[in-house]
Amino acid sequence: MATTILVRAAEVPAAAGCLAFRVGREENSMWPAICSGDTVVVDTSLRRRRQPDIQGIYILRINGRGCVRRCRKVGDRLLILSDQEPTAGPPMTWISLESRKILDIVRGQIVWIGRSLA
Repeated sequence: MATTILVRAAEVPAAAGCLAFRVGREENSMWPAICSGDTVVVDTSLRRRRQPDIQGIYILRINGRGCVRRCRKVGDRLLILSDQEPTAGPPMTWISLESRKILDIVRGQIVWIGRSLA
């Protein structure tokens, strides 16, 4: 059974190129910065997607699944980092960009996080 990591909540009309998502229950790779159930606003502009900054947190599409990770383009490869080693797989992964476009992997940068405190 496939697990949904990101559920599209709504488009954000006030911010062109931004979308809002709710982080799914299974996504814990960036805890405590981003937790399951958080609502995030994602900037999908080409500028942010073409040159990801390792300090930012991004929505990525890897092997047909959405995930939340840090990433950085290094030459013809994409470095992907998780803040949580034990439960989210290896803390560092490299993806070759020789036969893939970075825009197909990096879907946007998270620019805002909302969380319920109750």
